[in-house]
Amino acid sequence: MQQSIEQLRDEFHAEMDAFVQRELARPNPPGSSGCSVHQPRHSDSPISNDDDDDEDDGFV
Repeated sequence: MQQSIEQLRDEFHAEMDAFVQRELARPNPPGSSGCSVHQPRHSDSPISNDDDDDEDDGFV
């Protein structure tokens, strides 16, 4: 049993390494302009920043 667990673990790590290498090699990864956290907020953002957003905050 221990042998099969180690074998599965090694196969898993090998597959994950291959997956990561494929993702890093892609020309345009998701969010092609980098980390979305650092992008400026767009006006069509689902998060409203106007004054009457009480219902968005859960306060009625």
